[in-house]
Amino acid sequence: MPEMDKLGSRNGGNSSSEFTLAEIMEMENLYKEIEQQSLGQEFCQELAMSFSCSASRAGKSAITWKQVFM
Repeated sequence: MPEMDKLGSRNGGNSSSEFTLAEIMEMENLYKEIEQQSLGQEFCQELAMSFSCSASRAGKSAITWKQVFM
């Protein structure tokens, strides 16, 4: 499971692909809820879509399911 304090740019420092604080907190809460369950691709795709479509992401790159999974 990824450490939330290490999340951020996954594209070599491109700040437009960083997770927002709200996204990090939401992922942290979801990871705590599911505990030992496996993070499937479908779960990660749904979360990435949710983040990518949020108003706080306007003008930023879309989040991919692989970024959520990492």
